[in-house]
Amino acid sequence: MTILNTLVSRHPDLAPEIQSLAPKLTPQTALQAISKLEHTLHTSFPYGGDKTGEYAYSRVHVPYTALLTAITDYTRHFLPPQAPESPPEFLAFLDGVSSVLERVPVFANPIHNLGRDAVAAETVSAWEVGVRWFLEVNGAFAFGLGGWLEKIERHAEKDAGLRRVVDTVREQISWINQ
Repeated sequence: MTILNTLVSRHPDLAPEIQSLAPKLTPQTALQAISKLEHTLHTSFPYGGDKTGEYAYSRVHVPYTALLTAITDYTRHFLPPQAPESPPEFLAFLDGVSSVLERVPVFANPIHNLGRDAVAAETVSAWEVGVRWFLEVNGAFAFGLGGWLEKIERHAEKDAGLRRVVDTVREQISWINQ
């Protein structure tokens, strides 16, 4: 990657051609990359012992940080207005990311959870933006038919921050409660 960056910085006219040759980043390919990072995280844990302790954290710190960074970077990449995908694809991406975050361990030392908590908060904000975007573009009926409220509620059971997204949707779409 550094070779490409150097080449483009020395010859900016090559950037469009390199971009046309590079594979397109989609929510699906991003989720695949995140899944690989999640697998690396889980396989980095020591066998036996306390999976939430200091030793476990020291063993998984690098893949843990890589996973959280990837989630943040990909989520920011797909946020509207620069989002290249449709609202349902973005919500599907957030659904996948939220599932991954639910499987990321919570460590005994609260300091080790700061990164995870920050990514979770950023994901909640992305859900708010994504739901608003979906409702503007596709409408409340499509939102209801897509089962998005149920999916967000399922995640809200594990991440209390998403409860406000659910409450906001219920306020905006009053008929969805019936």
